[in-house]
Amino acid sequence: MLPEDLVKRIKWDKLRSKSGSFSDAKLTNRYSDVLFEVEIDDDLAFIYVLYEHKSEPEKWTLLQLLEYMVRIWRAYLRERGGKKVDRLPIILPVVLHHGQAGWTAARRFIEYFGSLEASLRPYVPNFAILLDDVGKVNPDDLLARPLTAEAKVVLLCLLLGRTPERLFEELPKWHEPLSEVWREQDGALVFSAVIVYMNQVARIPEEEITMALQHSLKLTPAEEIFFADEVLRQRALRKGLREGRREGRREGQQELLLKLLRQRFGELPTEATATIQAATLAELEDMGLRVLNAATLEDVLGKPAQKRK
Repeated sequence: MLPEDLVKRIKWDKLRSKSGSFSDAKLTNRYSDVLFEVEIDDDLAFIYVLYEHKSEPEKWTLLQLLEYMVRIWRAYLRERGGKKVDRLPIILPVVLHHGQAGWTAARRFIEYFGSLEASLRPYVPNFAILLDDVGKVNPDDLLARPLTAEAKVVLLCLLLGRTPERLFEELPKWHEPLSEVWREQDGALVFSAVIVYMNQVARIPEEEITMALQHSLKLTPAEEIFFADEVLRQRALRKGLREGRREGRREGQQELLLKLLRQRFGELPTEATATIQAATLAELEDMGLRVLNAATLEDVLGKPAQKRK
């Protein structure tokens, strides 16, 4: 995706992922992101990849992107504490989009301002994005990309996820990258994610997707059984992890609420403790909000008393 001269200047052996996300938590249904640190010549730089989940491009994606870039620069300054910094590192903004109609939103920030006179252009921000418009890529061209097998399979699902009949037609041609993914240590996890994605996006039964992958991998009957078992095991592990995190949050909310209630109302009756232990996470969060203004323990555990008119 990058210009050839820039590719040669980047020290790819210095590439490393930076932890954390810079996108808004409330926009996780719209965007995901990942930040990489590299060196261009001898200077520190960042490659920021923003993946747009929706099939239709968001008009103001570049405005969101600008906000995230500012957050990255501010984090860069914070990491250096009181050290003197003479300049900011460049950020290469990459946008990954997979809508079938292609990217129709702005590609340069200056486009948001309409037709600007030359005298005004120096006073507005302007940057371009490196766009990977996956939805417009031919599957054969995608197969030929210099990517890992896992990346190719994931992008193929993004490309054809909403047209499962085309995906099933293409899969037999993808025997080599599919087999390479299956040989990887996390191969079952990748295929588990693919099956879930296709089920949610295209509403295809998981058994049908599993059989299509088994056929494309050219597995023996015994290998097919092993494939299905491994994929199901990964599904169970992921589900257990999600449920474990949710239960951990619930237990933490219970502990906090019990401490607050004891501090306000003293030792709690057995019934009150049982109510809190049986409450859902949402109910516990509502109780926690009511603690602030509740006059009695009952107001916290049940509905707040109605105010007299």
